[in-house]
Amino acid sequence: MIKFTGDVKGGGRLIGLGLSRNNCERLLDHKPIEVDLREDLALPWKGKIVLLADETEQALVHSMRDLIDEDTIVHADPRLAEAPPSQEKLRLQVCATRDEAHGTFVMFNFGSRGRFGLTPEQARAMADLIVEEAKKAEQL
Repeated sequence: MIKFTGDVKGGGRLIGLGLSRNNCERLLDHKPIEVDLREDLALPWKGKIVLLADETEQALVHSMRDLIDEDTIVHADPRLAEAPPSQEKLRLQVCATRDEAHGTFVMFNFGSRGRFGLTPEQARAMADLIVEEAKKAEQL
């Protein structure tokens, strides 16, 4: 693996990671690769870049469960969810997160269709409502 930083023509910073075939095989063998921002890239921030590989996004989310905690804020590039309206599939992602401005909440992400967050209390009330409606649906 090669790791590098630099300046982008026209302004901005560049962080680069080059993977060898052995690195790719390791990732596909479900062995994440971690890159320390300070030690490996000499950047001023404390933190890591974690590289993962798997067959599907759902499998990647499952793999991430051991790497994150309740303080992790998950961001997804909205362009990843974009598709022509006729081809777009509704995909729901749910995660617990925390940020300085809003505290702890449960985030519901509907891809390019939007997202919203609920406090833990609101999420519990919504879960109770869903269970109640599911019971009614079973009786139809």
